[in-house]
Amino acid sequence: MIKLNIKTLFSILLFVAVTQSCKKLDIGVNQNNLTEKEILEKFTFIPQGQNPVLQKISDKIKRDNKEAHFITDLANRVGYPIWSATEIRKPKNNFANRTESDEEYEIVLFHFLNPILMK
Repeated sequence: MIKLNIKTLFSILLFVAVTQSCKKLDIGVNQNNLTEKEILEKFTFIPQGQNPVLQKISDKIKRDNKEAHFITDLANRVGYPIWSATEIRKPKNNFANRTESDEEYEIVLFHFLNPILMK
């Protein structure tokens, strides 16, 4: 029969706990090995019936991504936008430095879903 003292047992448990719990989650959202184009399409797809402002934002994201190629990294870090849960608000008109000639604008709040965190 093997005799283990408390220090040895504690050392073994500590070693197992540290080596098994300190793993970096480097899989990212792209578990299905999607191409950059497929990730961009998934990221910028606007379901029908959404506010037209969202389509303008999606089109702008596509144009900016052609130059900067940031969508793949962004999708891997924060996930994909939930366009149907996007909140669009008009700000109150009591902002300083606003004049009557300023264009109307809206505040858009995005929610993101990272499939990795859902598991």
